[in-house]
Amino acid sequence: MVYQKKNETLQLPDEIIELLFLNKILTSETYTNAFLEVFDSRWMTNKISANIVNIVLAYYKKIKKLPTLTILKQLLIKVAEKNQIESKEYFDYLDKSFKTNISDDEQIVQDGILDFAKRRGLYFKIFDNIDNIEKKRDVSSIVNDFSSILNISIDQDLGLNYFTHIKQHIETINNTDSRYPIGIPEIDSEFNGGLLKNGKCIWVPIGMPGIGKTMLLTNIAHRQLRLNKKVLIITFELERDLYAQRIDALNLDLEINVIPSKGQQLIKHVDNLQLKNPQAGLVIKEFPPRTVNVAYVENYINKLILSGFKPNIILIDYLNLLRPNGESQDSGMYEKVGNTCLDIRALTYKFCVPIVIPTQLNTEGFDNTSPSMANIAESRAVAFHADAITAVFQGPGDRESNVINCKNLKNRLGGRIGKTIQLRINYDTLKLSAMDKADQQTTNKNVTGIVNELENI
Repeated sequence: MVYQKKNETLQLPDEIIELLFLNKILTSETYTNAFLEVFDSRWMTNKISANIVNIVLAYYKKIKKLPTLTILKQLLIKVAEKNQIESKEYFDYLDKSFKTNISDDEQIVQDGILDFAKRRGLYFKIFDNIDNIEKKRDVSSIVNDFSSILNISIDQDLGLNYFTHIKQHIETINNTDSRYPIGIPEIDSEFNGGLLKNGKCIWVPIGMPGIGKTMLLTNIAHRQLRLNKKVLIITFELERDLYAQRIDALNLDLEINVIPSKGQQLIKHVDNLQLKNPQAGLVIKEFPPRTVNVAYVENYINKLILSGFKPNIILIDYLNLLRPNGESQDSGMYEKVGNTCLDIRALTYKFCVPIVIPTQLNTEGFDNTSPSMANIAESRAVAFHADAITAVFQGPGDRESNVINCKNLKNRLGGRIGKTIQLRINYDTLKLSAMDKADQQTTNKNVTGIVNELENI
């Protein structure tokens, strides 16, 4: 099967889309409702497919439910006789449609069908009205027809009816499966168990250059593999093999610079890791900084999913090196970075996975022991779109004590704002680990007390 890239949108071959379209019309009332009033049999190049769709839509419009396979076949026999076609041709095409499945990802199928319907629908609306358009040099008479095609929607969800769905609502908010642990318990506890499992969630760690934002991402990826999860890392900052080498060091718990000499040990370790976690996976994709927009990344993720790799979490390094969709030459950095964050948030809805995407602190936030959202570099609009924002910073003496601090500045996930979490860093392996209370008390004393006392001497 061949897939093409066209205008940065993944295009499935139309003959496959026609089979998928028929499959959905036959099996999903959501799709049947969406196309009930707008379908035109000319959309289908295969006349048998067009006839089957017309029969199903006509039956649904009259009976208010989809026909069973037995009823459908009886209807097809009558249509075949009328058109002097062997009914077996209808049955064979029907069977072919039922067996068509290009992806387990419903969103990819939905996007392909919508793109197909809009392309074909608009073409025939223009074709039918071209003489009138050319004569009057005006398209106002068919604006409504255009709108009916452009506004086709598969989404039939009318929202949460609070009174009707109160029991389901209670079940949902009490369901721990709705949370996605990032694997660092100290942070997960502040997110009430983790990020949102099914997406609609973007977490933005912020910090000065070199503080450890990439280190945080690699530690998350490392822990996700041990949770039997699939991880996608998209990097604009660090070359992909150097990224992988950091994860190598975490896997072997060895100093990062000795990894190249530990090839056989690493292979054995990774094989064993995969044996224990058969669903786990890691893909690292590198793009040059500031060369691609979010739509290009979306297209890449679509292709990755079609290849069979559906990530559970996406880590992007980092926000300011990605461009927004529809970028204007007149846009300033405030608008560009803010729109990029908004576009990334939309991806969490499309792919139903949480996304972690760090950004920088501005210069006023460097070496600041109390960074705030006012210190977000280039665009404070990021603060509007992120579900959680966590400052990553070090105070006096923290680096010497191998300590890094994390403080939530924004948290829609239900945890507290302003509490500082301290984690231990091994700068040889770049591994993060928990600190016991005694270590934290000693470190706090070192940072806030001893340094001040020295300054007063």
